[in-house]
Amino acid sequence: MAKVDKEKGQQNGYKNLSFKSADGTNVSYHGASDKYWDEENPSDYKWTQAYYDCPQIASMIDWFQCEMTRVRIFQQQPGHYMPPHTDFDNQKGTVHGQTVRIFVQLNDNSNADFGFRFQTSDSDISLNLQKGQWLAFNQDKVTHSTWNLSKDKVRNAFMFVAKRNEWLDNIMKHQGMPMVIDCKELAKNRSKKVA
Repeated sequence: MAKVDKEKGQQNGYKNLSFKSADGTNVSYHGASDKYWDEENPSDYKWTQAYYDCPQIASMIDWFQCEMTRVRIFQQQPGHYMPPHTDFDNQKGTVHGQTVRIFVQLNDNSNADFGFRFQTSDSDISLNLQKGQWLAFNQDKVTHSTWNLSKDKVRNAFMFVAKRNEWLDNIMKHQGMPMVIDCKELAKNRSKKVA
């Protein structure tokens, strides 16, 4: 994995803060557990201290009602480009459900500095998510890349490795819960539940 990271330039272009990880630490390696070719089981991953220390961020995570393995904020550095790639999460197995990636844009993107490119055999789409917008996709079947065209602004985004479920399917079809998330209200409701 270190070799792949070096080839992709991830460690030079990204900084990470984990909220759920294989070893339960905030700054752990951002990848899967040491059993790389085993399917990721959400029960094998632990919430980190950052999750417990940041109730407003935790409330955003909790809004997504699906099981997760790895949860982190990644910060893409100015001028960094992640080349197109696919991941192989579902090829490891789907006993615990189909794995999807969820990205949430956290900072302002009104200048369209930050983008995604998604490619399949019959499509090629580029997106510029705005602050608070999110997307979910099957990382095994969709080639994806990201970029930060800014010369001086970092891109902050959540990245969840999640298990697809009925709640997520309904949200993606615009059924069920509303699409607007008020993080302060979520944090207030979360603190009532914890108390």
